[in-house]
Amino acid sequence: MILSLPTELVELVLRTCDTTSYLQLAFSCHTLLSIATDGRELITHHLRNTPGLPGEIDNGSLSTKQLFRLLLQRSYRELYGAEFYSHRKLFKFATKVLDPRASVLGFGGSDQLSLVFKDDETAYDCRTTTEGCVHTRLIRPLKSPASKFGRTEILFTADGGTNTADGEHIRGTYVLHRLKPFIDQSDTDHPFIQQAMQSSPDGTIFLALHADDPAKDVCIYNFPDEREYEPVALAAALLEPWSDERFKFAISWQHRHHHNDHHVMLYTAAVDDEEDGDDSEQDETIQMKGSKYDSSVLTETIETEAEITNQGSSHEEMERRGPVMKLAFTDKSNQLLHYHRGQTLYSSFQRLPGYGTGEPRLINNACRVSFSDSLSLQFAIDLPFFGKHVPGSELPGGRCHWQYLAVGIATHRVEHWTVACLLKSETFSGRCDHQHDLARGRRFDQWEIMARLDGYHESNTSHGSLITASPRGTRIAAASWKTITVWALNPDALVGGNECGFYPQSWNSPTNGVTELPPIVIDLGAVCSQIAFTPDENELLAVTDRGLMNLCLKPDGRGVEVIEKVTWMDREVSDEEDSK
Repeated sequence: MILSLPTELVELVLRTCDTTSYLQLAFSCHTLLSIATDGRELITHHLRNTPGLPGEIDNGSLSTKQLFRLLLQRSYRELYGAEFYSHRKLFKFATKVLDPRASVLGFGGSDQLSLVFKDDETAYDCRTTTEGCVHTRLIRPLKSPASKFGRTEILFTADGGTNTADGEHIRGTYVLHRLKPFIDQSDTDHPFIQQAMQSSPDGTIFLALHADDPAKDVCIYNFPDEREYEPVALAAALLEPWSDERFKFAISWQHRHHHNDHHVMLYTAAVDDEEDGDDSEQDETIQMKGSKYDSSVLTETIETEAEITNQGSSHEEMERRGPVMKLAFTDKSNQLLHYHRGQTLYSSFQRLPGYGTGEPRLINNACRVSFSDSLSLQFAIDLPFFGKHVPGSELPGGRCHWQYLAVGIATHRVEHWTVACLLKSETFSGRCDHQHDLARGRRFDQWEIMARLDGYHESNTSHGSLITASPRGTRIAAASWKTITVWALNPDALVGGNECGFYPQSWNSPTNGVTELPPIVIDLGAVCSQIAFTPDENELLAVTDRGLMNLCLKPDGRGVEVIEKVTWMDREVSDEEDSK
């Protein structure tokens, strides 16, 4: 129908369209492409409404064809039309069904992951490779050394590291199992099996440390004091090689029958320590050894943004919020983040014993930020995803300048609408060590809104939403049930208050004048429980109820879903069958 109109009217229609629709129409047929690419004023109009440096189009040195190519480059950078051309790859692991709860993305970096499958007693450390497209490559299988004694169920996995007494740095994967000993177990003299048989009929919980060095034994940590409790979250600290700290991990426990009874425990251990007495005996056949640890309950007083509340313990606060469903170490493993059910960002963080001075406290993740001239909202603020440092040698006074960007989420207390924004915090320092530590930016309590993530909707299910940023901070992705929303951004321009004019004035919010970033909404077709960017800014990995999925946002996509059969899992299954 549009082709029946005169050329002048077609140009008017193309001008009134948003840029995504304009490009979609331009590539729908040869006639529209000719009209869309011949009008210099038409192309310039869309360029001025697409983020980019103004000087690229104001110098007049580019031809009309070059201007159109520039518009295409900007549109791909801003992900225009990605909801149409993005494609998905679903990985099939033979007959195995992925366990979304126990699998973990981002082991030691966003290209590593640990995969756990239902009814499989082995976890698998893997790595994604990007050679034209994403593939998964097996690093090593992590078979439980206790599988000969009973049936093991993998509950959680985590990545961490520790340092031995002789200065050796060990990094490995930590697998939290449940063991149910075989009824006809003959080796009942082994102290590990004795503990398991004396534990709950539901099985005993133990943690296995699989060091990266295959020559090292698997260390086993048992929790006899938690026989009546079920683990609901696990986190392990990834200590720096030069640190003199011991291995640290944390577990959130919930009583099996009384769900209001829950707590978080911090454990510290050294991999070269062994249990005293009979427990110190090492079984060379199964290559595992028991290890001892120190433990403490992380239940201190609550510190709010306005005051330190000494009335009531964090037991009462945790009972009100429910059990901690996710834990994460941060700030060089000196602090612990607490996530509760249905919450996108962490609700509080814990200063761990030995960090700083004074008693450790559980601090609420709440900061009041001015949303407009007449409204302030209380934001929960995530760890910064982008930081910018200007050394003191380049600034008057010789003090270096640090700036951070972080995602913040707030809900209006009366009207109950939710908003997600990009917040900036900054500081000047006389000591310039040039170390880029994003976790440091979370310590500040003065934040300013720089942009709004338009189209963000908080999930109304107990599953909650998920938010992650790409390695260079040019993409923000949020997953809510079966939908993934992606925002493209220029963090340098936003942290600088858009002084360079990268974002056009038409993108400013009429409410508070900040830049509104439009969303790209993609139906994943599967319930998403974890998301993470690969080292490629346009590649997302997701753990879903259908399996491991890769979402590619590159403009050469076909907008389809393909299934890739993972060959290393076929070999693993074949080897097991041959051994029988």
